[in-house]
Amino acid sequence: MDASGERTWSALLLEFEHLQATIERFDGHRQRTRAWLITVFTATAALALQQRSAAIGVLAPVAALLFFLLEMVYMSHEALLINRSNAVERLIDGLRRSPNSAASIDYRFGYGAGIEDHELRLRDVVGLVRHREHILWFYGGVAFGATSVLTITLIRT
Repeated sequence: MDASGERTWSALLLEFEHLQATIERFDGHRQRTRAWLITVFTATAALALQQRSAAIGVLAPVAALLFFLLEMVYMSHEALLINRSNAVERLIDGLRRSPNSAASIDYRFGYGAGIEDHELRLRDVVGLVRHREHILWFYGGVAFGATSVLTITLIRT
Protein backbone atom coordinates (compact mmCIF):
# COMPACT_ATOMS: atom_id res chain seq x y z
CA MET A 1 0.00 0.00 0.00
CA ASP A 2 1.40 3.43 -0.95
CA ALA A 3 1.45 6.53 1.29
CA SER A 4 -1.89 7.82 -0.05
CA GLY A 5 -3.52 4.46 0.62
CA GLU A 6 -2.01 4.36 4.11
CA ARG A 7 -3.46 7.81 4.88
CA THR A 8 -6.88 6.72 3.62
CA TRP A 9 -6.73 3.58 5.75
CA SER A 10 -5.74 5.61 8.84
CA ALA A 11 -8.48 8.16 8.21
CA LEU A 12 -11.10 5.43 7.85
CA LEU A 13 -10.08 3.79 11.12
CA LEU A 14 -9.99 7.14 12.92
CA GLU A 15 -13.41 8.11 11.61
CA PHE A 16 -14.85 4.71 12.53
CA GLU A 17 -13.62 5.10 16.12
CA HIS A 18 -15.07 8.62 16.33
CA LEU A 19 -18.40 7.44 14.93
CA GLN A 20 -18.68 4.65 17.47
CA ALA A 21 -17.87 7.01 20.35
CA THR A 22 -20.38 9.59 19.10
CA ILE A 23 -23.12 6.97 18.76
CA GLU A 24 -22.47 5.91 22.36
CA ARG A 25 -22.67 9.55 23.49
CA PHE A 26 -26.04 10.02 21.76
CA ASP A 27 -27.27 6.85 23.48
CA GLY A 28 -26.20 8.36 26.81
CA HIS A 29 -27.95 11.61 25.96
CA ARG A 30 -31.16 9.71 25.28
CA GLN A 31 -30.96 7.92 28.63
CA ARG A 32 -30.37 11.21 30.47
CA THR A 33 -33.27 12.79 28.58
CA ARG A 34 -35.61 10.11 29.89
CA ALA A 35 -34.26 10.44 33.42
CA TRP A 36 -34.81 14.20 33.33
CA LEU A 37 -38.28 13.70 31.90
CA ILE A 38 -39.22 11.47 34.82
CA THR A 39 -37.81 14.01 37.28
CA VAL A 40 -39.55 17.02 35.70
CA PHE A 41 -42.79 15.11 35.13
CA THR A 42 -42.94 13.81 38.71
CA ALA A 43 -42.14 17.21 40.22
CA THR A 44 -44.72 18.95 38.03
CA ALA A 45 -47.38 16.33 38.77
CA ALA A 46 -46.71 16.48 42.52
CA LEU A 47 -46.86 20.27 42.53
CA ALA A 48 -50.10 20.26 40.49
CA LEU A 49 -51.73 17.79 42.88
CA GLN A 50 -50.47 19.59 45.98
CA GLN A 51 -51.58 23.01 44.76
CA ARG A 52 -54.74 21.62 43.14
CA SER A 53 -53.89 23.53 40.01
CA ALA A 54 -54.84 22.27 36.57
CA ALA A 55 -52.73 25.07 35.07
CA ILE A 56 -49.61 23.55 36.64
CA GLY A 57 -50.84 20.08 35.68
CA VAL A 58 -50.78 21.09 32.01
CA LEU A 59 -47.02 21.57 32.28
CA ALA A 60 -46.50 17.81 32.73
CA PRO A 61 -47.68 16.80 29.23
CA VAL A 62 -45.97 19.84 27.70
CA ALA A 63 -42.69 18.77 29.32
CA ALA A 64 -43.24 15.20 28.13
CA LEU A 65 -43.78 16.41 24.55
CA LEU A 66 -40.64 18.55 24.63
CA PHE A 67 -38.53 15.69 25.99
CA PHE A 68 -40.02 13.33 23.40
CA LEU A 69 -39.04 15.72 20.61
CA LEU A 70 -35.54 16.07 22.05
CA GLU A 71 -35.14 12.31 22.12
CA MET A 72 -36.35 12.08 18.53
CA VAL A 73 -33.69 14.59 17.48
CA TYR A 74 -31.05 12.49 19.25
CA MET A 75 -32.38 9.28 17.67
CA SER A 76 -32.44 10.89 14.25
CA HIS A 77 -28.82 11.98 14.49
CA GLU A 78 -27.85 8.62 15.93
CA ALA A 79 -29.49 6.82 12.99
CA LEU A 80 -27.60 9.00 10.51
CA LEU A 81 -24.33 8.32 12.32
CA ILE A 82 -25.05 4.59 12.28
CA ASN A 83 -25.62 4.79 8.51
CA ARG A 84 -22.31 6.63 8.12
CA SER A 85 -20.59 4.07 10.33
CA ASN A 86 -21.96 1.25 8.17
CA ALA A 87 -20.65 2.98 5.03
CA VAL A 88 -17.19 3.41 6.58
CA GLU A 89 -17.29 -0.23 7.67
CA ARG A 90 -17.98 -1.28 4.08
CA LEU A 91 -15.02 0.79 2.89
CA ILE A 92 -12.76 -0.75 5.53
CA ASP A 93 -13.96 -4.22 4.56
CA GLY A 94 -13.26 -3.46 0.89
CA LEU A 95 -9.76 -2.28 1.72
CA ARG A 96 -9.06 -5.43 3.71
CA ARG A 97 -9.90 -7.49 0.64
CA SER A 98 -8.03 -5.27 -1.80
CA PRO A 99 -5.43 -3.08 0.00
CA ASN A 100 -4.12 -1.53 -3.22
CA SER A 101 -7.47 0.06 -4.05
CA ALA A 102 -7.19 2.64 -1.22
CA ALA A 103 -6.22 5.45 -3.58
CA SER A 104 -9.19 4.82 -5.86
CA ILE A 105 -12.05 4.71 -3.31
CA ASP A 106 -14.54 7.55 -3.14
CA TYR A 107 -14.10 8.73 0.45
CA ARG A 108 -14.47 12.08 2.18
CA PHE A 109 -13.24 12.23 5.78
CA GLY A 110 -15.52 13.61 8.42
CA TYR A 111 -18.25 12.00 10.40
CA GLY A 112 -20.21 15.24 10.06
CA ALA A 113 -20.74 14.25 6.44
CA GLY A 114 -23.35 11.81 7.69
CA ILE A 115 -25.56 14.46 9.29
CA GLU A 116 -25.12 17.60 7.23
CA ASP A 117 -28.27 19.22 5.86
CA HIS A 118 -30.56 16.97 7.93
CA GLU A 119 -34.05 18.06 8.95
CA LEU A 120 -36.26 16.07 11.30
CA ARG A 121 -39.72 15.51 9.80
CA LEU A 122 -42.81 13.76 11.16
CA ARG A 123 -42.34 10.79 8.84
CA ASP A 124 -38.80 10.45 10.23
CA VAL A 125 -40.23 10.22 13.77
CA VAL A 126 -42.64 7.48 12.69
CA GLY A 127 -39.74 5.58 11.13
CA LEU A 128 -37.61 5.97 14.24
CA VAL A 129 -40.19 4.58 16.66
CA ARG A 130 -41.80 1.99 14.38
CA HIS A 131 -39.55 -0.87 15.52
CA ARG A 132 -38.77 0.41 19.00
CA GLU A 133 -41.75 -0.59 21.11
CA HIS A 134 -40.02 0.36 24.35
CA ILE A 135 -40.14 4.03 23.34
CA LEU A 136 -43.85 3.84 22.59
CA TRP A 137 -44.49 2.10 25.92
CA PHE A 138 -42.39 4.62 27.85
CA TYR A 139 -43.99 7.72 26.36
CA GLY A 140 -47.40 6.06 26.34
CA GLY A 141 -46.99 5.52 30.08
CA VAL A 142 -46.00 9.15 30.50
CA ALA A 143 -49.06 10.24 28.49
CA PHE A 144 -51.29 8.03 30.66
CA GLY A 145 -49.70 9.54 33.78
CA ALA A 146 -50.22 13.06 32.46
CA THR A 147 -53.87 12.33 31.71
CA SER A 148 -54.31 10.87 35.19
CA VAL A 149 -52.70 13.89 36.87
CA LEU A 150 -54.86 16.32 34.90
CA THR A 151 -58.01 14.34 35.65
CA ILE A 152 -57.28 14.11 39.37
CA THR A 153 -56.30 17.79 39.51
CA LEU A 154 -59.53 18.83 37.76
CA ILE A 155 -61.62 16.66 40.08
CA ARG A 156 -59.92 18.12 43.17
CA THR A 157 -60.35 21.77 42.13
